[in-house]
Amino acid sequence: IYVADSGNHRIQKFDPQGVYVSEFDGSGSAEENLDTPVGLAIQTSGASTYIYVTDWGKNRIQKFTSDGQSQAAWGSEGNGNVQFKYPTGVAIDSSGNIYVSDTGDIHNPDNTDNNRIQKLDSAGGYLTEWGGKGEDDGQFDSPAGIWIDNNGYVYVADGGNNRIQKFSPDGRFITKFGVPGFNPGELMEPYAVAVSPDNSRAYVTDFRNDRVQVFKSVGDTYNKKAIIVAGGGPFPGNNLWDATQMCANFAYRTLSFQGFTKETIHYLTSDTDLDLDNNDEPDDVDGDATLNNLEQAITTWADDADNLVVYLVDHGGSGSFMMSDSEKLTASDLDSWLDTIQGTLPGEVVVMIDACKSGSFLGNLAPPFGKNRVIVSSSDSDETAKFVSYGSISFSNFFWTHIFNGESIYDAFNLGEQALDCSVVTQHPQIDVYADGDLVPNEPADDAWTQNNYIGTGTVIHGNAPVIGAVSDPQSIPSGTTTALLFASGVTDYDTVSRVWAVVRPPNYDAGQMDNPVLEFPSKDLMPVGGNQYEATCEGFNIQGTYQISIYARDRVGNTSVPKLTTVSVDTPLRRRAILIAGGTTSDDLWPAVEKNMRLSYQVLTFQGYTDDDIQLLSPAVISGVTKTPVTADLSHLQSAINTCAQQSTQDVVLYMVGNGGYGTFEINGTETLSATDLDAWLDTMQNSIPGKVTVIYDADCSGSFISFLAPPQDKERILISSTTSNQTARFLSDGDISFSGFFWGNILNGMRVRHAFVNARNSISYCGAQTPCMDDNGNGIGNEKMDGLVSGYYTIGVGIMLAGDAPVIGSVCSGQTIY
Repeated sequence: IYVADSGNHRIQKFDPQGVYVSEFDGSGSAEENLDTPVGLAIQTSGASTYIYVTDWGKNRIQKFTSDGQSQAAWGSEGNGNVQFKYPTGVAIDSSGNIYVSDTGDIHNPDNTDNNRIQKLDSAGGYLTEWGGKGEDDGQFDSPAGIWIDNNGYVYVADGGNNRIQKFSPDGRFITKFGVPGFNPGELMEPYAVAVSPDNSRAYVTDFRNDRVQVFKSVGDTYNKKAIIVAGGGPFPGNNLWDATQMCANFAYRTLSFQGFTKETIHYLTSDTDLDLDNNDEPDDVDGDATLNNLEQAITTWADDADNLVVYLVDHGGSGSFMMSDSEKLTASDLDSWLDTIQGTLPGEVVVMIDACKSGSFLGNLAPPFGKNRVIVSSSDSDETAKFVSYGSISFSNFFWTHIFNGESIYDAFNLGEQALDCSVVTQHPQIDVYADGDLVPNEPADDAWTQNNYIGTGTVIHGNAPVIGAVSDPQSIPSGTTTALLFASGVTDYDTVSRVWAVVRPPNYDAGQMDNPVLEFPSKDLMPVGGNQYEATCEGFNIQGTYQISIYARDRVGNTSVPKLTTVSVDTPLRRRAILIAGGTTSDDLWPAVEKNMRLSYQVLTFQGYTDDDIQLLSPAVISGVTKTPVTADLSHLQSAINTCAQQSTQDVVLYMVGNGGYGTFEINGTETLSATDLDAWLDTMQNSIPGKVTVIYDADCSGSFISFLAPPQDKERILISSTTSNQTARFLSDGDISFSGFFWGNILNGMRVRHAFVNARNSISYCGAQTPCMDDNGNGIGNEKMDGLVSGYYTIGVGIMLAGDAPVIGSVCSGQTIY
């Protein structure tokens, strides 16, 4: 090993183990002494080894034997042939020709002389040169290190332009890589470059970023372009939007690290003020996510590309993708636009779609004859997509994390699929490469192409996703306990760990129950306790069976680890229980609305983890669509239901009443009326026997009158919700579809905490006239105070599985009109 020890004006020699052998400084005469040597090249000729040194301070190249004897020297200060101004790098090709980075006067930025590569023959005679000061292809700004690969190509560290340039032996520009910046794949004054013997890797000293970066050779990617679509937009009710943005922004960042630039990424999103490259300018978004903008991006903006990547993320359906609250993209339209661009585009198109039922696109996107198109979907054609923890746990995040780290499309897909398989998410990504001539996804023929193809440069990023060494062992918690200690140990990451958290899937979760994207499972942040260990006591284990726990770590740049798995088993838990009361009779005008909201509340509770054994249903009739057999709604059965909750292993209770009411009363059936004072007495007795909260939701006329009567016992918490004040009428329009109950339970279905579900339902019903829902959770019997919401703001009914709430969207309605 030979080292140019610049400050000591010498060359040091070490053996392969780094043990000092000798040194030389060209001494023998003042003329031969080295003055700040900076570049070295080794030439082996038969049994002899020669060392070429850029003698920076004397503007020349010196040639030495391996033991430091001077053999020759060429050059002097100037800008003519075989003249130099601070030469930095030197390289020797297989014919003995000498290549010199003639850097120029770095102390005088106005000096445009030199900034070139000079090529000399083995005797130091001038052959050719190329370069000149500038930033165009083939020009330089202070070229430094130089390297000749085994095919004779010349690599130059173009320091002032923050890039590496590649040339043919006669100076013809081939390609370049690197852009200014501090992120992986970006360079700040690269100083030296070296290429592996098989020409598959380029190693670059990234001077100002204090690191060495490794770049993978994947061919010429200069004409690759990418289109990102963050669909949906922030319209009211689109709970998926935050996750959509996170995934789309991470894809943009990944593409930027893998050789794409702002000019070669076309980003469509309704958030047009994003600054993703931290230049303090909102100039990274190219337009809103509209059908017209996407068509123009594919068919016009990308028409000069060699290869194209298209990424879509948000809500989806069978053969459709939501662009916004008023537009949907169909698979047939996307196919038509892609066919247009592939009529002239010479390479392949890669399409990645993360949305519910995105697999339905695969059979509809076959390319024109003789063209290749790769389609990746996050789910099968009949599956929902999951975006847990705001997209951190999603196929998008896992897929783009592996592309970010330089993996092939094959590895990114398979590693992403494996990460989903071993997490709480039940989802089956699909991939099809149409070059194999069929429409069958996930087959071996698809693997062959994707194993050798990358999105971008395939740059290997040092410091991949965080690594979790171990997690808490599977455990069973004792009877009457609802908490468990979870930990993760040996959590490390090159980029610093920013978050460690556990995601909990309850025992009876059925992924096929709902069509909406799953946005969140119950989760708990684990806090650092020292020694790369993170811990937390997790609550809410109150369903009999085994909870599947996935523990994740994320670093400060957004990479998410593959999860480590554990379980918590519960044999005799404290149960979360519910009492549902359908008041009145089946002959009441209000009965269709009562029945509909009773059915909705039951379906929501079962989706959020309640079983039939946890639910007591009081009704004058069987509720269609409900498997639970009701008992008659009367005072005796209600008191018995409340007492039963007190006598059994109960954690907390939800009581829901809907029907006709009056001031301080609820018509439980045609002949009996429940008073607020009786209900309060029964609830007080029960709540003194259980550790948790009682939540009362009452939807009827004058329901707010109950709040002042139902204050909890001392040191207990009770959440009281009414659909009206004490003297208002409750609205049940469209047979209860438009009602406080309908809006509230719809929000609970989507996993909202109770306060947020209440506020959203209150805002929704306010459009129907004078109806003001009330809530009290501070125990003083007064609703809608500023202090109300502190308890309910952190409380969920059930396990709190969050859905994206893919409700229907109305684009516009008819204008106001006058009829005569």
